[in-house]
Amino acid sequence: MTPNAQHTVFRWRAVPKSPFHFGDRGDRASTDLWPRSDTVFGAFLAAWALRPESGRSFFPEGQPPDSSIQFSSLFPAWGRVRFLPRPYVRVKLQTEDAADRKAFGKVRFVSESVFPQLLHGGPIAFGRHLRIGDLFLLHPDDLPGGPARWERSGRPPVESLLETDTIAGNVLDRVTSAADTFRRAAVRFNQEDGCRLWGLVRCPADAADAVQAALAELGRQGLGGLRSIGFGAFEVESFEPLPAADPLAPLLRPPEPSATHLCLLSLYHPTRAEVEGGVIGEDDPHVAYDALRRGGWIWSAGDTALRKRTIRMLTEGSVVRRVGGGPTGDIVDVTPEAFRSRPRSHTVWRDGRAFGLAFSPKEVNDDE
Repeated sequence: MTPNAQHTVFRWRAVPKSPFHFGDRGDRASTDLWPRSDTVFGAFLAAWALRPESGRSFFPEGQPPDSSIQFSSLFPAWGRVRFLPRPYVRVKLQTEDAADRKAFGKVRFVSESVFPQLLHGGPIAFGRHLRIGDLFLLHPDDLPGGPARWERSGRPPVESLLETDTIAGNVLDRVTSAADTFRRAAVRFNQEDGCRLWGLVRCPADAADAVQAALAELGRQGLGGLRSIGFGAFEVESFEPLPAADPLAPLLRPPEPSATHLCLLSLYHPTRAEVEGGVIGEDDPHVAYDALRRGGWIWSAGDTALRKRTIRMLTEGSVVRRVGGGPTGDIVDVTPEAFRSRPRSHTVWRDGRAFGLAFSPKEVNDDE
């Protein structure tokens, strides 16, 4: 989706109220660590469908859902510190310690004060930054109370912002009454120490109230899997237009022609034309990405016991080349044939549009 003047970017925060399960392969024994953009968009449509008074149709016959509303993935926040995906860019680390380089490779999220440093190649004095667990990297200035709090204790004020565990369940055979145990994976956000979820949504300004109401309804329904046992609940803590002074605002405006690349804040499924145009071209040294398979179960007014078609998508933090005013990506039909033959069936969609930050990478010289 190419940004334009008719759309406004809103930032929103959610307070987790229960464990979550973000199935990445339809397997209840494993979970993703955060809600991806395609999950958020699909769940949002389900919540919107319960509000017939909204007056805005997302399902024109035979067409993908209304593309005027687009979500980033949801990322952790800790107090006033918002985390972003670590960008896949070449970075100059100011360290000779191999252990530091290995630890940096495990980082998945960086604070928004560290993010622009990474986006432009550093240099990063890794030893002077603070890590929370293996996944989070922030600067001591980000801490409540300033860097003195870190310098006095030598350790972070919280041990973790999220953790995963498994919850056991039992099933009884109806014939023999034999019991069998199964496992369900859960991710828990450290709400007690101020961990929240935050994200961005781009939509027409006149739809903002309805979008906020639908997100509140989604919080009551639950986001992700295992909602029937109480997973996925959240409360919308705030929903507001992204201020012009926000550090991300300049990168989210309609990009200047000089901005050559895009760092993704969402999953992305490039169109054939974009691939042929070089969006992930091997001749560009700044293009770097990871990809994952997205599948999962179909939920349509209840459990259908059918899986969606699996597709591959580029992950958050990936850096792609801007082509043709985009990249835009597409909304993909992932309906299995077995579902099409069912009464009252409908097309099942997965959102693969690119929500990202436009920038121009800098060359990194390791010999400097």
